[in-house]
Amino acid sequence: MSVRPQSPTEPASNATPKPPTVPLPPDATLLRIAFVSQIAPNQTAIARLRPPMTGGAILVHDGVPGGTTNGDEYPILRVPAKSDDTIAHPDAEVLSLMRTWVESASSEGDHPSIFMSFHGVHVHWSPRRCAIYALTDKLETLSKTVAEVTYYDRELRDVEQLLCNAWPQWEQDLPLAFEFEDRSLAKRPGLRRQFQQIVLGRARVARLGPVVNAPHLHPPTLASQVNERLRERTQMAHRHESLGDQLEVFEWFYEMCGQRVSDLVLTRSSNLLEWVIIVLLLVQLLLSSFEILTATAING
Repeated sequence: MSVRPQSPTEPASNATPKPPTVPLPPDATLLRIAFVSQIAPNQTAIARLRPPMTGGAILVHDGVPGGTTNGDEYPILRVPAKSDDTIAHPDAEVLSLMRTWVESASSEGDHPSIFMSFHGVHVHWSPRRCAIYALTDKLETLSKTVAEVTYYDRELRDVEQLLCNAWPQWEQDLPLAFEFEDRSLAKRPGLRRQFQQIVLGRARVARLGPVVNAPHLHPPTLASQVNERLRERTQMAHRHESLGDQLEVFEWFYEMCGQRVSDLVLTRSSNLLEWVIIVLLLVQLLLSSFEILTATAING
């Protein structure tokens, strides 16, 4: 899993609003994590991203910069269960408090949160925070899995937002793919920026492919099943394919614009060279005519 480069155009979809204070379930602990491109020796790693990606999730301490790539944190609420019987028959109030805590950070336009309950694990997940109810010895592994899948989801959301913002500009630039004139050269830097963003988006989506479309693990583990179910519930494979189709359209279009720009620049250079040659020939012709006239006058 790869950590995206910091960009001034980071979408606000990942910015965690300040949620209202809500009561927490008994014995719950809060794990604050952040994603970094490289894990430093003095940072506590929660999850290391799988190749071809680098970096991972680290523990964020109060007053210590997290080194985040997007300037925010992802909190995970861990609620330990006292026994197998407690897991099999969970307290409805505990689950209600988990849900309230998770959804208190939601804002308008967010996707609905996801609740999963199976094999003695209860997970309430959203793009902004997550709550896990399980036996104590399983909480650490499940936290790592949630951190990993959340990163995948954030990467997809970032590219989705990138394309959402790019479509209006694409419509404005559409005529340039057919005809590029001298007055259009002022748009060349903007076209270059758009193409660079699309190529970076394509690279991010390509690196996500092996992990988003990873087959189910056999034999399955509890963590692998949580990973797989979260990927399925967030439709990561479908979103990944859709992004690939959209990026292909953008790449084709801006490559065509680039070809039109190159053709115009080459044509202008060729025309300039032709005019230089014509002027030199005229000068040579004038000089030759002058020499002939001079020689004729002298001989006459």
